[in-house]
Amino acid sequence: ITDAEIKAAFQSVGRPNENEALAVDARKELDLKVGVAFTRYQTKWLRKTASHLDVKVVSYGPCQMPTLWFCVERHEEIQDFV
Repeated sequence: ITDAEIKAAFQSVGRPNENEALAVDARKELDLKVGVAFTRYQTKWLRKTASHLDVKVVSYGPCQMPTLWFCVERHEEIQDFV
């Protein structure tokens, strides 16, 4: 993002799109509900099938995996930089 792009964006600010805002709210709620439900399922299943691992919670969230990938990718870039 350049300085010029930021200035251009501020010059063309319009009214928010209500449907897009509602879609964002729906997505956040779905992400939360899926994350809570799957975390619970995954944790219970892993405790039952892999009790030797002493699993407390195995967290899952639809946004966690892409975010984790960004972190791993950046870490690898840093490690490879020589």
